Formats: sequence, structure tokens, C-alpha cells
Amino acid sequence: MDVSALEKKIMDDQAAGMKPFAVIATAGTTNTGSIDPLNEIADLCEKHNIWLHVDGAYGASILASSKYKSLMSGISRSDSITWDAHKWLMQTYSCSVVLAKDKQQLKNCFSTRPEYLKDAETDEEHINYWDLGPELTRPARSLKLWVTLQALGTNAVGEVIEHGVQLAEWAEDEIKKHNHWEIVCPAQLAIVNFRYAPPGLSDQELDSLNKRISQEMVTNGYATVLTTQLNGKTVLRICAIHPDTTEDEIRNTVQLLSNIARSLNEKKVFF
Repeated sequence: MDVSALEKKIMDDQAAGMKPFAVIATAGTTNTGSIDPLNEIADLCEKHNIWLHVDGAYGASILASSKYKSLMSGISRSDSITWDAHKWLMQTYSCSVVLAKDKQQLKNCFSTRPEYLKDAETDEEHINYWDLGPELTRPARSLKLWVTLQALGTNAVGEVIEHGVQLAEWAEDEIKKHNHWEIVCPAQLAIVNFRYAPPGLSDQELDSLNKRISQEMVTNGYATVLTTQLNGKTVLRICAIHPDTTEDEIRNTVQLLSNIARSLNEKKVFF
């Protein structure tokens, strides 16, 4: 996020008689693992009295790592955070968390007192979760995360996170060893974006080629490497978060991608 552009937009809206009330920053995008400048955005929100929400659905799990949690500097200054444990904390879908600095804010938004719940009301020492979110009845989603943390411990969970970061770095290192590959977005938060870009092909042809590489890789079955769009280009994306994946497996994945890419380009079968 461009903080200068953000402040200009806030001031333009205020000058037009509008009242900006919330800024949503990102702590680790699902596409690239990018992190917004959280401290600078927090400064701006405090200056203009604006609610700061941080979307940490994927990337906030890096906070479990003692080695990398400093990447999230400033996230504690947010008013609320979303965090999906099913993305990087080895949980089955769904296991999402909303953290709010002031619990009363959630109650102000979601608490209801219908007559059929009067007898179920409790005092402040006990929590009725229907007061804190839009669902009245819900499954015990938090139980599976609690069991994981109790069984493994936070140190082991942190090691899993750090292993994912290392896997992406190994993938980037291997990609750089092969001809005609380019890193579109470097390894960060277990994600690396790249594409095969041999000379002599148009942008449209390169997009078609990389899409076909992904299709052939999925058909092969060794690994699932899908495409995404960055700056108008079709690129390949590795998101390496499986705790059992090895360095050899991640390097073999890149080598297989390179073999597929070279074969497709030589045969010109991707058009």
C-alpha cells in the first residue's frame, strides 16, 4: 500500500464532506506474501482517527515464528485482525479467527437480546459467542486449533512456519539455475512467483505457455503448481507450506517444471 496515496485519498474524501472510517491493510497477501507497511499505516490511522483492520488471513501465521515475526511489526497496533488457521496452521477448513483489541466493539456490532435467549444470558465473566459475531449457532471450530497447539506446542508450530519460508527460498534458488526463467515476485512468506520467458515469444504466447506448463505439471501429478495473474502477466506460483516437503522435493519440482517448459517450447504446442 502506498501510504502517501492513502493519505491523499483520505484528505480528498474529507474535503468532499465524506468521513473515511476504516483502512484495511494486508499482512501477507495470499497471492505473493506481500506485507503492507503496517506501522506507517497505523500512524496515519491514529492521526485521522480511523479504524485499522489488518487482513492477516494467510500471512499472520508468521507470528508463530520467533525468527520471522518481526516482519509483522505494527500489526499489534491494529484495531482488528482476521486470521485463517486453515491456511498455514495445518487446520482443516474452516478455522478462521477475528481478533479485536476491544471486545466491546464486537458486542456493539453483533450483540442481540431476543426474547428466546433471555434465560441464556450470562455475566461478563462468561462469553456468549453469539454476542461477538454474526452467527448465533456455530461448530466448535477453535477446538481443532487448540488441540494442535496443545499437542505440538508453539515452538513446533513455529518451526513448521519457518520450514515453509525455507522451502520457497530453495525453490527460488533452484529456479535461478535454469535458463529463461524469471522471478516475478521473490520468495516471501513461503510463496514465490515466477514464469518461463524464453526469447522470441509475444506476451500472449508467454501467457499461454505458462498456463500450459501448469496444466502439464498437474497432469504429471508430482506437484500442483498453478498460475496467477501479476501485473497483467500469467505467472506460476509455488506456495510451499506442507511440513513434510523436503528440499529435494521442492528442487525436483522446479527441475520438472523446467523440463516440461523446454519440451513445450521446442514443440510449440501451447498455442
